[in-house]
Amino acid sequence: MRDKSIKIPVDQNFNQFKSKRAYELEDQKGDEYKKYREKWVQNPKNFILEDGPINLDIEITNCCNLKCPMCPRTVMINDNVPVNGGNFNTGFMEFSLYKSLIDQAVELGIKAVKLNWLGEPTMHKDLVKMVAYAKDKGILDVLINTNGVFVNKKIAKELIEAGLDKLLFSFDSPYKEDYEKIRIGADYEEVIENIKYVNKLRNDLNKINPITRVSMVMMRENQHQFKDFLDMFKDHVDIVAWSEYTNKEELLGDERKRIKRKKIKNFACAQLWQRMFVSWNGNIAVCCADVKMEYAIGNAFKEKLKDIWKNDRYQYLRNMHMEGKYDSIPICSKCDMPEFYEEAKK
Repeated sequence: MRDKSIKIPVDQNFNQFKSKRAYELEDQKGDEYKKYREKWVQNPKNFILEDGPINLDIEITNCCNLKCPMCPRTVMINDNVPVNGGNFNTGFMEFSLYKSLIDQAVELGIKAVKLNWLGEPTMHKDLVKMVAYAKDKGILDVLINTNGVFVNKKIAKELIEAGLDKLLFSFDSPYKEDYEKIRIGADYEEVIENIKYVNKLRNDLNKINPITRVSMVMMRENQHQFKDFLDMFKDHVDIVAWSEYTNKEELLGDERKRIKRKKIKNFACAQLWQRMFVSWNGNIAVCCADVKMEYAIGNAFKEKLKDIWKNDRYQYLRNMHMEGKYDSIPICSKCDMPEFYEEAKK
């Protein structure tokens, strides 16, 4: 039974500075885009469940060229952390599965797809083909997160021409030494050049998209650097942003480093009404924090997305959150998102 005191604050843990151009572009995207963005906020707040998620996160690969210390992927590989009862295996999604996911998304009225989760999407040989297929099928908002290392002139042009809507770069310090300590394996100057080139090329081609964003993960080591980070990128991308660091030991279940989480009253997680995560091998998770697939909800090779979205396990999670009992679910009790939301209200 729903507890009517439960309220969902959406995206309060993510902070950004949007340029005038970014606001203007979103205004130009039309009524369908505005309705989709309104649903992103209002559906979880009012516990409205559509036929499918608003956004489908498709992990086209979980391979990555970097070894960032704050990334749970790095820890899982280095410490041999088991995933869904087995080893952490890497691979690339087959185009046939991807095509099926996009076709199902269109049937369900899904408006947005993001083509990554734990991995670096520019490592997939079919990335441009995947973007073009989603756009040709009518997906309204196609976006990727990238570390930017492989976003050279060739792939930048191909992604723009394929119709990519948003290109989101992760870049965690304005200073070379600190950046290369965090983004282990990346070259500071080369990535900066790649980021700046995308906007220039887009403008030279007289294209509207992609909207570009550069974000940093805010940690103790770099939190004092954000002003310089903002000054560095504000004239070269449409949005400059930061997100709060998520305790990877919590997500990975390292009992030696567990922080006892206090229960946040009246909290429910928005992602249960917004998103579904499909890993490269078809396994499906309910949220971005379930990197170990502790609560795998189904498999896209065996079931349809519409059936998984409303299956008993998914509904159980939603019910527990609506009743204010999120902390009784092991993976949710470890998540620091409730505390981010509580802090944002102050």
